[in-house]
Amino acid sequence: MNLNGNGRWQRTGTLIEDQVNSQSLWMVHFNGGSCAGCDFEISSLQTPRFESELEKRGFHLVRNPDHAQVLLCTGVVTRQSARALREVYDEMGPDTIVVALGTCAVAKNIFKDCYNVVAQVDEMLPVDLYIPGCPPRPQAILAGLEKLKVYA
Repeated sequence: MNLNGNGRWQRTGTLIEDQVNSQSLWMVHFNGGSCAGCDFEISSLQTPRFESELEKRGFHLVRNPDHAQVLLCTGVVTRQSARALREVYDEMGPDTIVVALGTCAVAKNIFKDCYNVVAQVDEMLPVDLYIPGCPPRPQAILAGLEKLKVYA
């Protein structure tokens, strides 16, 4: 990792390449504070309609951050969730691929002026992939994850 011009940490491509080119990537989901629309779309990825597409692309949703290489973040970062997000990221290790999923995670959306909102995801963690949408459809999530594989 290196420090880019705006003072944020940025990854070098080789770390991501090594992980993405492996057999499969395991993902864990973290909701910092949102309306849960993105969470429903992630849940739909586990239905028979989309689960085979997700696994065919080499992605698996897991519950334990110790086993995952990809952190799917939805919602904004609130005062209550900031420490938990940081702990999950630190537990996963420095080579974690972070995905900001949904417009709230990307740009705070309707929560930008709320008193309890601390940051959007890329102000707390180095984000590797942005998937906008309110909420992004399962097809958009799959396309974004596929671009993550192509990017590496």
